[in-house]
Amino acid sequence: MMRKYLRFTAILAMLTAALPGAAWAASVDDADTVTVAVPTILSISDSTGNFTLTFASAVSGGTTNFQTVGYAVQSNNMPNAALTGALSAKLSALLDGINIRALGSRTYTNSGTASNATLTEAPSGVVTIGTSATGIMDKPASSGNSGKILSGTAFVAWQGQSTRDLTTSDGGSVTLTVTLKDA
Repeated sequence: MMRKYLRFTAILAMLTAALPGAAWAASVDDADTVTVAVPTILSISDSTGNFTLTFASAVSGGTTNFQTVGYAVQSNNMPNAALTGALSAKLSALLDGINIRALGSRTYTNSGTASNATLTEAPSGVVTIGTSATGIMDKPASSGNSGKILSGTAFVAWQGQSTRDLTTSDGGSVTLTVTLKDA
């Protein structure tokens, strides 16, 4: 019996010497570099889609109903300096005898942190939209990295106003494009 024990101990000693990693727990490492990329974010989307403005009166100076549209805006590259016309609008064509206007109740709700960039109504009051970009909201001066982040919703109320008496053949459809810029 003792012989078997000695033989087993000798075999165990040889295996331990020959295979040190197998006899004792060990670890190995695999190190990889992780790169985190932050892409430029500049986006705008509206809450409404297509909409219709309808006149209640056909006489010159009459107005349509108004449609408030929320524009979800995001940017991670706004300048810290003030930016005129950060939000602008244009029409694909003008409608004869009808102006499309941004009413003087344009607001911005920040969904980011308090130190993030904001948008303010500018110019103040009613703005008539033409076929070239017309500023409807500015970005005031901000500071630091947080001031370069814009994340919120800009609300714009749209309305039509007649510049002459209108007949049933007046009106039509145009494309209203609202643009967010960060430079």
